[in-house]
Amino acid sequence: MMHITLNNKEEKFDCNSMTVSRLLEEKKFTFPYFVVKVNGKVVKKEEYGSTSIGEGDDVKVIHMMAGG
Repeated sequence: MMHITLNNKEEKFDCNSMTVSRLLEEKKFTFPYFVVKVNGKVVKKEEYGSTSIGEGDDVKVIHMMAGG
């Protein structure tokens, strides 16, 4: 069981680690534009499949929206 903080909320997953891509799939993040940070570091979209999230990590998925 892995515990992380996702957008300031405690989350549990039945694994020891996962990629950013898997997290986005499992949590059904489907926004057209968003930024992902793991432990304060921005993760580029092309690195989602290779960036691991582990026990105790702090993850932020920030939805970007345009306005006027």
